[in-house]
Amino acid sequence: QYNTAIFRNALNGFVLEELEDGVNRWAGFYGRLGVDLFLGKRHTLGLLLSGSDFNQPQNSINRNLIAGANTPSVYDSILVSTNQVASFSKRQQVNLNYRFEGTAGQVLNFDVDYAAFSRDNLRQQANQYYDPTETEKFSASDFHFQGPTTVEVSGLKLDFEQQLPFGQLSVGGKLSQIASD
Repeated sequence: QYNTAIFRNALNGFVLEELEDGVNRWAGFYGRLGVDLFLGKRHTLGLLLSGSDFNQPQNSINRNLIAGANTPSVYDSILVSTNQVASFSKRQQVNLNYRFEGTAGQVLNFDVDYAAFSRDNLRQQANQYYDPTETEKFSASDFHFQGPTTVEVSGLKLDFEQQLPFGQLSVGGKLSQIASD
């Protein structure tokens, strides 16, 4: 995906006109597989597996034309930024479930869940300040960022339903644990 954006901002006595040209790509897969095992007329055991793995590189070049607030059409410098981003994400999820249907209108559902999510962003940004003709470089600064994230979620869920002469009773509970770095 290719994009072009133009922004105009006033900030701290300066006027910035930003021109951005960027390319975003996205490659990966997502999958899901489930199976139910009927252990009898009233007992069902299920398993659901799902996961994804994505890679999303991004590249952009930004040109910020910088002017004073009193002379917004006279640019006195230009900031040129090149950005390279490598973004990776993975997700794995497992659900094991059991269902019991009784003869007197009761239903018991029990679920065990586990999910793991991970993401890593690697970003490099080179900033170069030039005169208005972009022939003389005033200064340069490079920034490097890395933002790995990992999250794990575990859960247990229990639901019970009972038909009553005047309606239905439903009771349930869930216990979860979340861990992240």
